[in-house]
Amino acid sequence: MNFLLEGKDTNGQLALFEFTILAGAKVPLPHSHKDYDETVYCLEGVLTFVVNGVTCNLAAGEELFIPRGAVHGVNNLTIANAKALAIVTQALTGPEFFRESSAIANTGVTCKPIGDSTHIGQTQRTTQLTITI
Repeated sequence: MNFLLEGKDTNGQLALFEFTILAGAKVPLPHSHKDYDETVYCLEGVLTFVVNGVTCNLAAGEELFIPRGAVHGVNNLTIANAKALAIVTQALTGPEFFRESSAIANTGVTCKPIGDSTHIGQTQRTTQLTITI
C-alpha cells in the first residue's frame, strides 16, 4: 500500500493510493463507508469485487465506482498479482486505517460492529467504517 496523496496534501478533498493484492489472496474485510465514495482503477491483473452482493471482475484499464454506503470487498482469485489505484473522496481515510484493519484481520476476531465499536479502532470509528465479517 502506497499513499500517493493524503488529506493533508489535498485540503481533505481526496486520498489516492496504490495497492497490490497477491495472487490467490482473499481479503477478509467486506466493509462500507458512510461518508465517502471510492473509485478503483485497475493497473495490472484482475480483481474480483463484490459490491452490495454483485460480483464484478475488474481488469487492467477498467474502473469501478463504489458509492458511500455500499458494502464491498475485493479478492484476487487469479494466479497473477493485481495492482490498482484507489481514489477516496473526501479524504477521510489514510494509512492508519489500513494498519488497524490489518491488525483486526490478523487477530481472527469475528465481529459485526454495526452500532458496536468494541472491536474497531479510533480511526475506523472516525471514518464511519462498518466491517461486516
